[in-house]
Amino acid sequence: MTNFSGSGRLTAVALALLLGFGLVAVSQTATAGAASASTAAARPSTAANAGGPSWFSLSAEQRRALGPLERDWSSIDAARKSKWLEVAARFPTMPAADQQRVQERMAEWARMTPTERGRARLSFQESKQFSP
Repeated sequence: MTNFSGSGRLTAVALALLLGFGLVAVSQTATAGAASASTAAARPSTAANAGGPSWFSLSAEQRRALGPLERDWSSIDAARKSKWLEVAARFPTMPAADQQRVQERMAEWARMTPTERGRARLSFQESKQFSP
């Protein structure tokens, strides 16, 4: 089992973020995911960022949904941008409470350092091994 002592709060927050995004993703329809995949594929890539669409190439609706990530968007790799765009595609169909929770978790994630994010991802992968 994962130990939540020492840097436990960070690990717990990160785990909650990652699990929360997973639960939000599971609770949404496959149609929204398919629509977002075609939207993400249609977006141009720019050499000025870490791959994937630039912040300013996103629609106003996508920028609103992903607002907490604006500062870091250019450093996010293409694969992760694609995942965030899937969240943005589902965002308008979420209840207001879920929208608020998702954006709060995005803000927490954005405040983490790259090292903390890496540890959070590792903790999440380890916790999946113990899930039934």
